Amino acid sequence: MSNIIDNTNQPKKATLAVINSITCVHPANDLGNENEIFFKLQAEGSGDWFRCPSYDNTYNSMKKGSIWNCGRSIWFNTNFSIKIYEYDNSNDISEIASGFITRDEITGGIPLKITASRGTDDVEFTISASILTN
Repeated sequence: MSNIIDNTNQPKKATLAVINSITCVHPANDLGNENEIFFKLQAEGSGDWFRCPSYDNTYNSMKKGSIWNCGRSIWFNTNFSIKIYEYDNSNDISEIASGFITRDEITGGIPLKITASRGTDDVEFTISASILTN
């Protein structure tokens, strides 16, 4: 298990935002139609990735319509990347969706969609985020 400080201690940048929640609109095809997910955030497309939940081998179970009130913050200047992973076990982790979020998109107040197609599998999550400081 990694140290939680390693996963949460971010360098301060111009803007602090929080991912308030992630809604599962359409999960990846999986047994039970439920995804065990975690996500990672990276400011400006370079440097460290920060995981949520912070500990390795932890996740949140989501099915169609589920809402995860994750409350994960990220320091960034103008944008950040998000990658959502499916966790079946420690040897079977796959990225199921990814996206790029800008400060302007967050301040626009429109829910942010993260989508991906994997063969016949269309995955969609909606992200609610807000700016905490400028």
